[in-house]
Amino acid sequence: MRHYSPRHLVPVMFIAKLFHITCAILLLITIFIPSCKKDVVRNTAPDVYAGENKYLGFLEDSCLLIGRATDKENNIASYYWKKLSGPAGSSIDNPNSQETKVRGLQMGEYSFELTVTDLLGLQGRDTVKVSVLQIGQNEMIFKDLEWECFLGGCAVEIKDFYSFIPRDKPFLVFLRKTSLSPWELVNPYDPRVITAKYFYDISDNKLFGIYADDETGKVDVKIQY
Repeated sequence: MRHYSPRHLVPVMFIAKLFHITCAILLLITIFIPSCKKDVVRNTAPDVYAGENKYLGFLEDSCLLIGRATDKENNIASYYWKKLSGPAGSSIDNPNSQETKVRGLQMGEYSFELTVTDLLGLQGRDTVKVSVLQIGQNEMIFKDLEWECFLGGCAVEIKDFYSFIPRDKPFLVFLRKTSLSPWELVNPYDPRVITAKYFYDISDNKLFGIYADDETGKVDVKIQY
């Protein structure tokens, strides 16, 4: 049987010790590296809202565009408005502003896009439509309509809506609480708008309703077409 002197065992012991150290380092890497990755925050694109769709009478030739944007990292760098479609001749006062005015609008439908860019170049976009309607001198006023409240809100309704106005005519909707109150423009329902005081909707092409969170009493409704 061959015997090894301590001098021969030194390299073997050194290699074994080095092996154990290497295993320990690898174990620490497998434990701490994944936890470090969890702490890395990914940059996200801004969430953009270009505002509710707008409806103007044909005598109006300008409107205000108001955009909003949120960003999880709070690193919004710029805003930019541009026209995607619509009649020629309109102009945007300040395309690089969060709020800006559009001038020179003509009868027809426009689409404007708001692009918001963060400091790392990620972008979010949203569009808004602006319709300039040729509303005539005809109008229909429904007086003393009573608010009916239910779970989730209140409404005034007009049945068989298109028996009162032509089906193919554009129209605007107004509301007033008393005969001495000014008429308030009511916009159509837009699921992206959660702060509108009133909105209208037409279900099954015949039941017209104006909806609100909480109202009582009676109102007058004017349909101009």
